[in-house]
Amino acid sequence: MIILCTNVKAQVDEINPTSDFIYRGNHFLPGSPWLIVGTGYGKNFSENTIEPNFMVDFHYQFEKKNQCIGFGYLTSRDQFLTEGNSGLFVPNIYLRHSTNSLHGMYGIRFERNIRHSFAGFLGPSYNWGYRHAFTDTAGYDYHIKYNEVGFYASLQYSYKIFYDLGVGVSVWASYCESYQVVGFAIHLYLSSAFKRKIN
Repeated sequence: MIILCTNVKAQVDEINPTSDFIYRGNHFLPGSPWLIVGTGYGKNFSENTIEPNFMVDFHYQFEKKNQCIGFGYLTSRDQFLTEGNSGLFVPNIYLRHSTNSLHGMYGIRFERNIRHSFAGFLGPSYNWGYRHAFTDTAGYDYHIKYNEVGFYASLQYSYKIFYDLGVGVSVWASYCESYQVVGFAIHLYLSSAFKRKIN
């Protein structure tokens, strides 16, 4: 019996299930929608600076196919927290430069086995924020607001600690005329693949 259980576990680890399966007493459905939430740093080419970012993307995979669609939100800015206090978020209007992106995505996902998920996405975006305009002779910075259409792209790798929960790395790019930034984020992977506990 022990040998049989070991063989079953090894087979599940090595294959990429295409239909629902039971693993360690849990019922899972491959290809279920998933969410990633992450934070990291990026290169702002518009201002030639390194800045922090936060992103959240939701994805839906078509049944029995690798194709996916999704939507999400990204913000990249010169700072998130105010200095010298309890760490409240800086309102967008007070930032020297920032971008916010609402984006739709189309892409492809590959799951090598039950542990590794790879995905790539590209799509249009709506971007808004503030960009630095000029610094006057007294040293004061001036920034102007923008609202523009652009595009968003991302590559994701997730290691699934459990089949429906994991961690990973995202590399992404956000582009519009006023703001161009490329970054990476360490993300949390959350999937709806879990269906029920098998007694």
